[in-house]
Amino acid sequence: MKYKAALIYLVFGLITFYGCGISRDAALQNSSREYKNVPRKLEHAYAKWKGTPYQIGGTDTTGVDCSALVQKVLLNQFHLKVPRYTGRQMRAGIAIRRNTLRSGDLIFFRTGQNILHVGIVLDKNDFLHVSTSQGVTVTPLDNSYWSNRYLAARRVLNY
Repeated sequence: MKYKAALIYLVFGLITFYGCGISRDAALQNSSREYKNVPRKLEHAYAKWKGTPYQIGGTDTTGVDCSALVQKVLLNQFHLKVPRYTGRQMRAGIAIRRNTLRSGDLIFFRTGQNILHVGIVLDKNDFLHVSTSQGVTVTPLDNSYWSNRYLAARRVLNY
């Protein structure tokens, strides 16, 4: 009976620590074969979503917010489930340094006191995201607005 209680506490602790999102290991355990041609798959996703207007709480091509775009692209292109909300997406995968970004990494920005924004690194120079003014778009990583608001990056694709 002691072991059963200990197991329950361990499981509860792990759920609390990792949240409802995917764990670091779950994100990275997928076969590298799944992620061949990551930039090409992301460009395909961009072609599908391009120009879709920003809509808070939106989840489809009639209107989408940043975290839903990331969630949908990763699920549709790589069969990878990530949490729906930006704060939880910041705990998915593993933390990486800004100078090690590669295609498929999640990139996070602080755009207000309590406002986060997320996008997906497309290549060395650009990221895919949804802008409030332009809708789904690709923006250079060295864009001064976004560069000054950089917060963190996470690797969720293992290839």
